[in-house]
Amino acid sequence: MSHLYWQSNTDPDIRQQYFELRARTIQKLKETQSPNPYPHKFHVSQSITSFIEEYNEEGLISAGQKLEDVIVSLSGRVHNIRSSGNKLKFYDLHGEGAQVQILANVR
Repeated sequence: MSHLYWQSNTDPDIRQQYFELRARTIQKLKETQSPNPYPHKFHVSQSITSFIEEYNEEGLISAGQKLEDVIVSLSGRVHNIRSSGNKLKFYDLHGEGAQVQILANVR
């Protein structure tokens, strides 16, 4: 049964009760974290703010230089995706009140 069918053919009181039950359940899971209702699906090795603090120093990485042996996993929301040709993409990743730009290229 599709969501639209259920929404249009169900008593509004039942829909409201269902919503309230789900909201209470999610709130309880958020409070107890047993289990976490919104877990990360991947390992995050560093926060965006600590990444900026570590790599933002002038001269630490010169223009065009890559750190080949460094692997970092960040989490945040992608706010913008831009392409530069077929092989380069730029992502603006936001989180914790900070932003980083990620360059991704085809290998």
